Amino acid sequence: MESQQNLDAKDQKILSLILQQEIVHYQDISQKTGYSKKTISNHLNHIEDFLEEYEVRLTRKRGVGIQIKGDTKKINSVRKMYFGDDEVTLSLLSKLTFSDHPLKIQDLADVYFLSRTAIEMKLQKIKPILDQYEIELETKGHEGLKITGTSKQKRKFAADLLYKFWNTQSDELVFAEKILSNIIDKNLFERILRVTDEFIGESHLNFTDYGKESLVIHLAISLSRISEKKEVQNKIKGKEVCEETLFLINKLENEFQIKIPNTEANYLDIHIQSVKADKNKSINTSSNPGLSELLMKNIDKYDQSLLNGLVLHLTPAIKRTALGLSIRNPLKDEVKKNFVRAYEEALKLSDLVSEKYNVKFDEHEASYIALHFQAYFERKKATFSIYLVCSSGMGTAQLLKQRILQNFSSQIEVLEVLSNNEYQNISERELKKADLVISTINISERSIPVIVINPFLDVRAIDEIKHGLNRLSNQNKVFNIHDLIRDENVIVIDQKISFEDTVSIVSKKAIKMKLAKKGIAEAILARENLSSTFYEEVGLPHANKEYVKKSSLFIFVSQQGISKEYEKVKVLFFLLLTDDIKPYLDDFYELLNEIVTDKRKINKIIRAKNSEEVLKEIETR
Repeated sequence: MESQQNLDAKDQKILSLILQQEIVHYQDISQKTGYSKKTISNHLNHIEDFLEEYEVRLTRKRGVGIQIKGDTKKINSVRKMYFGDDEVTLSLLSKLTFSDHPLKIQDLADVYFLSRTAIEMKLQKIKPILDQYEIELETKGHEGLKITGTSKQKRKFAADLLYKFWNTQSDELVFAEKILSNIIDKNLFERILRVTDEFIGESHLNFTDYGKESLVIHLAISLSRISEKKEVQNKIKGKEVCEETLFLINKLENEFQIKIPNTEANYLDIHIQSVKADKNKSINTSSNPGLSELLMKNIDKYDQSLLNGLVLHLTPAIKRTALGLSIRNPLKDEVKKNFVRAYEEALKLSDLVSEKYNVKFDEHEASYIALHFQAYFERKKATFSIYLVCSSGMGTAQLLKQRILQNFSSQIEVLEVLSNNEYQNISERELKKADLVISTINISERSIPVIVINPFLDVRAIDEIKHGLNRLSNQNKVFNIHDLIRDENVIVIDQKISFEDTVSIVSKKAIKMKLAKKGIAEAILARENLSSTFYEEVGLPHANKEYVKKSSLFIFVSQQGISKEYEKVKVLFFLLLTDDIKPYLDDFYELLNEIVTDKRKINKIIRAKNSEEVLKEIETR
């Protein structure tokens, strides 16, 4: 996709006005769009940041107006639509998606007042888009053209088509009417909106703006399918929808004078159940009995809040994805950029869920999962996990646990109270979930440090725990960026280069320096293909730890740009990480986040003439 994905519908509308009129004023934009001055100003800020990539500037001068300075030809692509280069392409996609019969090329040419050749050229542009969704544009002999694929795939495509031109803002809920009218009947949308608003008000369910958006879009798809008499055939047997879903179905049937089929009712119920689960913080997980076990076996460290949050989110997410229902995370790009470690954990978990439940989570779903991991990391920043070993009986052990928590509630989390026998037999994997073992008896120290204290937690025992925690804190502060990067790890060039070539250069260096194994290049490209790590001027490519011998950081800088398909950055931080960095992982990601989110620092790195200047900027905090 083109970089335009960072511009929403309002941004595009305002940008088009400026490009058409060359100089405009706030009043002009307000009259054309109906937006307030504050809203316009916010979107101009967004457009200004976005246009930096095209080396043109958005200027705002009192008494002069708003204009774009520079070669506007460079941003012509910005005015193109996400799924094609004009509204005809959008309309074609919509007609082919929702039609229940083949469409002839000549009939399409007559509808759009275009030549047959022009239609054929547009259809050629459509095919690669459909390939991404594993659906095809087939010719049915003399009957015409028809989109073929599973109902799930076509539903996903139709939802994404609508999502792109729907824009939720804090001050208003709008959709790009002119564009959407080429996809879904505008009157249908307005009626669905009205019924949805009534339903939300009367049901007292707590919908977010994006939850409402998701429901409305899928109602539009469902009602379009019903009107075309196209039901989904993968009916969920024995599924009973909840009371609120029945209430919504009744309102829809009365409004549109239709009968909602069971299959479509099941789709709606997934949306409603998700909202109810979020409100009640509980959900029936009987359909996924192994989910909690899967999480506990495959997540290295967790607390009960993380486990509960993931089960709560994943249970409806698995059902939703299995049915082809989309969900959008408006913070997706910010999550990927700012919570790198959490997003990687989310991708790993997504792979596990995909393998067990035969569903595939997209970047939006993964970024929601990442938020659960990030919340856990934030909770753990100042907390040490401990096992408490006590041989005086459970009553004494529980009393000691409560006294420890009273004195160290913000620093300690007790994972479990163990007997000496249980401690000696606990697996190394389980043991390493703790940072410290506190015991009331002398026990042999294994891979985790041990503190032996008085079972009555006297002053001396409290001091012992304090000293132990201080030692752990100091251990976590020995991380130094120099441990991961040397002069030869930094590459600065003054010419354009492809991402694939940078991967090849860095991989060969890493193998020669005995930091990585053969296959590292392929592993980096495979990870990047899974989910892009490019954000604004920076990319953060990395590979599976199986291909890394020793943790290291490589930096590749090109003022002219590093290109990957439709994306371009100027700085790449190659993260080659393995188990040796685990004790310092939090510190590393904290430092990395400070660097990549500091625009001033990144700009200085981009302007650096050699590796010494890059390293100097990295070290400056």
